Amino acid sequence: MRWQFEVDFLIPSANELNIMHWATRYRMKEKLGWMLRSTLNGIPKIPVAMGKRRLTLIRLGKRSLDKDNLYAGAKMLVDCIKEMRLLVDDDPDWVDLQVEQEKCGRSKPRTRIILEDLDTVI
Repeated sequence: MRWQFEVDFLIPSANELNIMHWATRYRMKEKLGWMLRSTLNGIPKIPVAMGKRRLTLIRLGKRSLDKDNLYAGAKMLVDCIKEMRLLVDDDPDWVDLQVEQEKCGRSKPRTRIILEDLDTVI
């Protein structure tokens, strides 16, 4: 199975996260969790992960990030997805993580999330 949806959250760079106060990061993660729940309420139910999944995150932003900043900035989003039990774990044995980016031009910055089942048994 394959599911695709978008959230109005732009994956921040690792540099932005590193200079952010820990309490601000915590509030950002809480807000992101609520955004995900709200978005998922509007689409067909995604079953709890029972096996390995491919998670593709596509950052649609006005400027590009270098690859290490992109992957490190995606950690918060991956953790929220895992907490919602859409991934068994964020360990490479359980998730094939791909983080990409595209320029969005004048449209609103956001993140596209694509989840795909790779196998169905633990």
